Amino acid sequence: MGRSTQGFSPSHPAQQFYDPLPGDGQYPYAYLPLAPRRQNRWHLSFFLRSAFGLLAVVLVGISAFFLWPRQTGIHMTLLRLEGVHVDVKRGDSIIPRVFLDITLRLRVRVVNPNYFGVDYKSVTAVIFYNEEKLGYVDSEGGKVPARSTAYVSATLNLTGIELGRNVLSLLEDLAARRVPFSTKAHFRGRIRILFFEVPMEADVSCNLVIDPEDQAILSEDCDLQSGSLGYDF
Repeated sequence: MGRSTQGFSPSHPAQQFYDPLPGDGQYPYAYLPLAPRRQNRWHLSFFLRSAFGLLAVVLVGISAFFLWPRQTGIHMTLLRLEGVHVDVKRGDSIIPRVFLDITLRLRVRVVNPNYFGVDYKSVTAVIFYNEEKLGYVDSEGGKVPARSTAYVSATLNLTGIELGRNVLSLLEDLAARRVPFSTKAHFRGRIRILFFEVPMEADVSCNLVIDPEDQAILSEDCDLQSGSLGYDF
């Protein structure tokens, strides 16, 4: 009794699990998937790195624009002579002794261009005659809000100030009724940015000529001097 060979008969070809390619039919062929090109991945990675780098540069630039401290501006807006008196006392010396009483009211405008407020302890006003310091006054402290302007007032009230080396010059100016004085307002503040503080200073000076008899300011010339910024980390 023999075994059946129907399943293995040449008349029943084996089942094909692929699609033959066109050809002479002698050799079997199969489709294989192609691997993705690494070049395309490299281009995509380079594009993403460039985009993130450009975004980081833009963010740093914007942050620097808002956080970088700017110099505070100070301007003299008012100089008013409230009174001036000169007392000349002649003694045994050839050169008399000269005493000066003067009351001068001033007001300065402080401009804060920063995006943070500026704190200040005081604004110091000083008065000079021929570069000889006669006296000074400190205003009260305060705060200038961000991107805003504040006004600070002070009154110089000097009584019985004796002049030293400029006595003869003052006597000549009194005779001509033109006494030159100069004032200087000094602003000293501090701006806090995140975790550190930046001190800043600014000065404004004015030259004025006073008529002591008419109690009037004959001329006035003010200019803004350069300020400075420092860093306290």
